[in-house]
Amino acid sequence: MIALFSVANEYDQPRNNLVCLWKDKPSLETLCKDLGWKFPSDSDEDTLAIVNLWQGKEVRIGNTDYRLETVHFNKKLEC
Repeated sequence: MIALFSVANEYDQPRNNLVCLWKDKPSLETLCKDLGWKFPSDSDEDTLAIVNLWQGKEVRIGNTDYRLETVHFNKKLEC
């Protein structure tokens, strides 16, 4: 499973705030469609961040950090 996690840039946020979950890695188009993001974005910075996120990098969009991560059943997530 591929999970999208987010952490808002606020005090005392959990590390694993689940945003979306897919059986397999989503396409770039699916990632954006499922999250209601416009691609390409009106902002070159946001467009680059979305591509970097899809490539597996942790990114900041707006005031929130996002990361895609492979998750396994029956395995405890780090908090």
